[in-house]
Amino acid sequence: MKNGLVRNILHNLDKPSTNIAIVEIKEILSEFNSIFEFLDDLQKKSPTGIFYDMEFLPPNELDEGSERKIVLMSDPSKIFEYKVTGERIYIIENINNLKSANKKYIISNKSKGE
Repeated sequence: MKNGLVRNILHNLDKPSTNIAIVEIKEILSEFNSIFEFLDDLQKKSPTGIFYDMEFLPPNELDEGSERKIVLMSDPSKIFEYKVTGERIYIIENINNLKSANKKYIISNKSKGE
């Protein structure tokens, strides 16, 4: 279903006290031709006035701060929820190295009811 992933991400981030969404690259590519197409669609569909900066974090760096960011993570084990006070959309290669506490933030292109 086209646009399910973007809709699910924005819906998840709209929930109270949820400021993290985690997406596997394969989920993005199952719906979009490229990550750039996904990013463009996400920015277009975000509520008015909301814009996400984009960042790549190499394996040794942690993500901290209060900005809204889309973060391409090379090591998802470095995602620490308590260090993030802003809104984050993490794009990761796979969930294998993701801490179990962060698995609740994984978003797919299927809605929960499908």
